Amino acid sequence: MIELLSNNRYASTVPVTSDTGFGPAFWVAGTSGKGKYTFKTAVYNTTETQNFNVAFDGVAEGTKGTLTVLTAPDGSSSNVPGGPQVVKWDVSEIVAGVNGTFQFGLEQLSVAVLTT
Repeated sequence: MIELLSNNRYASTVPVTSDTGFGPAFWVAGTSGKGKYTFKTAVYNTTETQNFNVAFDGVAEGTKGTLTVLTAPDGSSSNVPGGPQVVKWDVSEIVAGVNGTFQFGLEQLSVAVLTT
């Protein structure tokens, strides 16, 4: 998790508006230049998939983004050298839809980073 969050830094935060409050999803967003955005989120204490619709100023429909998701079977899970890889690391390309909105869902005990 530290590797994922630390390797995706930005120069400044950007305002975030949401129709829901924090919990069970927590997030922050930032930019490192024109068209270069990062959205970081963690999901815990839920029994349902948490759906996200993320839009950044100036990002158009068809823009490609990279979504990296770490998912663990329980809160104390960790990968250790030579041991089983219980924390799953998934990287996928997603494409912004209508109004430049990226849509994805996250399960319990997920940490994710979306970059454009």
